[in-house]
Amino acid sequence: MNIPQIRIQSQSAKIAMETSAPVQTIEQPHAQMQLHQENAHITMETIKPRLTIDQSQAWADMNLKSVFRMNAEAAQRSEQEWFQEMAESSQEGDELMMIEHGGNVMAAQAERHGELPTYDFNIGYIPSNFSVKVHFEPGRLYMDVTPQKVVNNTQVRKPYIDSQRGHVSIGMRQQANLQIDFVNLQV
Repeated sequence: MNIPQIRIQSQSAKIAMETSAPVQTIEQPHAQMQLHQENAHITMETIKPRLTIDQSQAWADMNLKSVFRMNAEAAQRSEQEWFQEMAESSQEGDELMMIEHGGNVMAAQAERHGELPTYDFNIGYIPSNFSVKVHFEPGRLYMDVTPQKVVNNTQVRKPYIDSQRGHVSIGMRQQANLQIDFVNLQV
């Protein structure tokens, strides 16, 4: 038995696309740089070192003194010797006042006055050690530096941009198709 049939046959449409890529060119010229910096301001202040050498004691050890110092020392020595002589005279007077106690006081005093003085002698250095006085004050350096700012006159250049748009073409590669057939349609 033949049953009537409808036969449908379809074909899908197909799209064709063609593209051309976009082209972009960027060119960046170098910037113009102008940098300038003034010299820093420098202020320097120095305090000179100071060396002091005092050799007055060394000269005095060699008996090369000023007139004023020699006079002062002679006056002091004379005063000491005067006090010592006064003390000795007073002591001898006291001894003579007590002559009644016996002893040979006058002979003892004469013997003391007749003796030669003894002098202590030792090795001496002229001038004496460390008689030259040295004093040193170190110098100083004060420095003040004031830096100057950098003057920046840089000019930026804009980039050159060239772009070409891409292109897309769309077309039909295959048309849609629909076929309908009727089979076994006999009445």
